[in-house]
Amino acid sequence: MANWQIRHRTHNGDLLHTIDPENLNFTINLDDPHDISYEVSTDNPVIEEENTAEGDWLGAYQHDWELLRDGEIITGMAGMVTSINIPSGQEVVKVTGKSWLHYLERRHYPFDPHNPLTWRLRMHNEDVCDIIHEMLTATLSRDYSLNIDLLDLVARTTFDSSLRIEFGDTEDMLSKIKTLAEGKPGFDFEILENKEFRLYYPEYSDPTILAFMMITGSPETVVHTDSALETEWTDNGPEGTHLLAFGAGSSYKMGRNYGSTEGQQTFRRLDHSMDFGDQPNFDALEKLAKGALRAAVRPQREVPIKVAPENINDFWNVVRPGVYFESRTNIYGHQVTGTKKLVSIDAEITNEGEELVELHSTLWKAWYDVDGVVEQI
Repeated sequence: MANWQIRHRTHNGDLLHTIDPENLNFTINLDDPHDISYEVSTDNPVIEEENTAEGDWLGAYQHDWELLRDGEIITGMAGMVTSINIPSGQEVVKVTGKSWLHYLERRHYPFDPHNPLTWRLRMHNEDVCDIIHEMLTATLSRDYSLNIDLLDLVARTTFDSSLRIEFGDTEDMLSKIKTLAEGKPGFDFEILENKEFRLYYPEYSDPTILAFMMITGSPETVVHTDSALETEWTDNGPEGTHLLAFGAGSSYKMGRNYGSTEGQQTFRRLDHSMDFGDQPNFDALEKLAKGALRAAVRPQREVPIKVAPENINDFWNVVRPGVYFESRTNIYGHQVTGTKKLVSIDAEITNEGEELVELHSTLWKAWYDVDGVVEQI
């Protein structure tokens, strides 16, 4: 069994202590903050420490965490402690946290009401890396900000976009980045455990390269197989086959209407809408809207697969959100087969060190043309 540990640190990186967590659960996400929860027994000597102004051993948003497996930090699994709970009648302290990306959910673009033009941001048809770098540099230049490394954000894509931030805008930074990422071709992104912001264009990995294969049933003819413990299949249909997209405007909101011809023929017209509120450019709004509709028209199929990590070679290095894999399984006669993009990993670690993991993914390909998007009222 592997040895799992949590390190708690101060804001300046000083180590407070290292603990063996109980009832450890965590989720590793694609383009979203990772989550972690664990318990610490009240018998643990660290509970007697005084590491906050209030005299507590640990403080929400006052201390940080790192997750280690056999002494090595799991990629991306570090961030801020976000809550501490002591249930009545239980001899444990429950701790939850989120990864560094969560910090961008707690930050707005700066605004000085006395000098409103100081932080004005207007960027038109510029590389998306430059836009994000400009936006985050201004935001993180304020005192007491998390020191995020932005060196990876250099102009190296062919993805141009536009952004305008209005005076006193209170939309969080992560939402703005995710809106940019929804355009076509889009991109994936994360903040690593060392606080380095990474942008992957057009996505984290190559769809034609499979990281691993999941097989249930009869794998005799397959050279490389990794067996799933349990799986299920749910089809919720598309989010929409027609999209009304909104952008910014000087006296009125810009709008674009698009429909998927083949999607509507298959599923009927199903209306969907998205607001790209900071987008001031019609051409950029068109790209964002078409990209969003192509994603929405795909059937939202959920195929969570429960696995034992020891069945997949080098699991904790190979299996990461953003990679592509193939699964072949049969559920009561229904073939769940195809290439999928991994979007999240839910992990439960027992107090004995047993690792139970559930993989969540989306289908890469649809059986019809998702590029058949036309302007349509």
